[in-house]
Amino acid sequence: MNVEFAEPEPSTALTVTARAALALKSAQVREKLKALVAKSVNIGEIKNPAGRAECHSAAMVLADERIDITKTGKAARDDAVKFGKAVIAEEAALIAITEPEEKRLLALRDAWDAARAAEKAAKELAERNRITAIHTRIADIKGFVALALECRTAERVQSLIDKLAAKIDQEHYAFDEFANEAQAAFDATHAKLLEILAAKQAEEAERVRVKAEQEAQAAALKAEREALDALRVEQEMFALHAATQRARDEAEAQAKREAEAAELARQRAEIEAEIAARREAEAAAEKVRREAEEADMAARREALAKEAADLAAAKAAHEAEQAQARQAKTERLADQARREDQANLAARRFCDMELSQEQPAATDETPTARPSDAEIVAALCAAFGAMPSEVVQWLVDFDPTN
Repeated sequence: MNVEFAEPEPSTALTVTARAALALKSAQVREKLKALVAKSVNIGEIKNPAGRAECHSAAMVLADERIDITKTGKAARDDAVKFGKAVIAEEAALIAITEPEEKRLLALRDAWDAARAAEKAAKELAERNRITAIHTRIADIKGFVALALECRTAERVQSLIDKLAAKIDQEHYAFDEFANEAQAAFDATHAKLLEILAAKQAEEAERVRVKAEQEAQAAALKAEREALDALRVEQEMFALHAATQRARDEAEAQAKREAEAAELARQRAEIEAEIAARREAEAAAEKVRREAEEADMAARREALAKEAADLAAAKAAHEAEQAQARQAKTERLADQARREDQANLAARRFCDMELSQEQPAATDETPTARPSDAEIVAALCAAFGAMPSEVVQWLVDFDPTN
């Protein structure tokens, strides 16, 4: 019995995206959010507290909308989670109705399959064992060749041939469909055993012949050995005499070598004493030279240290002079700037004073135009042959009361 579940029609079913948009009311909210964003587009720079308040107010409106959207989305997700858990629970309840019967039927089927597989495996094992036993008997027939090769006598090989014939007579009925293979193995093995038997018989005949030759050679060797023994006795006597003479010569040579060794030891001792005295003198001279070099190096290090100290002092004095020069230059420039500022201020005061003291005459004549500061300075420079800076300083020091 199959349980069919109704599926929503594709033409009316909502997609996951559409369901999410419906839960968040995206169609209405999207237009509202766009309108809110459009209201704050013109806020590009804050210039005063009112602008800051306007910017903060617009941001808070957008934040409130974001919080509302987040709350709505969370509620929709929580509902979806509850729905998913309910679907899982209902699914488990429906499966629990049919699952026990499904497992029972599958167990019956698997038991029947296992029984058939066991019967088939037992038959296959029995057939393999039968064929293996036949092949083992055929291998035993072929193994007679290896046994024959290990035999040392023709008699043992003949015994194996007799055993092979008896084995075939007893087991001729036990080869079934492999009877032809067994007969071929027997024929090949029997032929090989006959070859081995013939070879063993030939080897035994050869051994008899070789043994006779060896006995004849042994007798000849015995006679030759006796002759050699007599010759060896004679050689030993000669060797004894030669050894005695050699011992005498070696004793004389040893005495001569000992005397030469004593002379060489005396000469070596004299040479070693001379070398030791020379080394002591060289060591003393080397010590004096090394002490002189160390003293010279110490003097050089002291001179270098003094020179380094003088250089450091000179460098410090030079740096101090440069610092003083920089300080004096800075003060001079500051004083010059101050004096220039004072000169400019005095010039402006002087001009203001002149303007306040001079009143235009109540005449019908047109008043004379006031010269500019630059014209005043230029006129004074031309009149007195002075530099503009000196003229400006005069104007700074000008006192109308004097």
